[in-house]
Amino acid sequence: MISQELEIALHESFVEARSKRHEYITVEHLLVGLLDTPAVAQALRACGAHLDVLREHLALHITQQTPIVAGNREVDTPKIITTLDRNFRGLVVTLAPNSGVAVLDGE
Repeated sequence: MISQELEIALHESFVEARSKRHEYITVEHLLVGLLDTPAVAQALRACGAHLDVLREHLALHITQQTPIVAGNREVDTPKIITTLDRNFRGLVVTLAPNSGVAVLDGE
């Protein structure tokens, strides 16, 4: 089970990517969504991050690196969800062994 804050960040990332007609949701989309989460913002500031600068760099990276759905066709929602799921699971698998946090697998 994921926290309500994470669920909101995931939803906002999805809505933002879809509204900009991005073909994929990336980890960068998710990080932008998480920047507005108080616990994440506090942790990043404690590490010396400047959230406005980080947000600008992420936005530039997303703009330069994320393909746009061409024409007037509908954004392929399942492709976006599948891509985010793959990215998120990879992130959890990468971080979990060293995090000391129990990771619950929904499968």
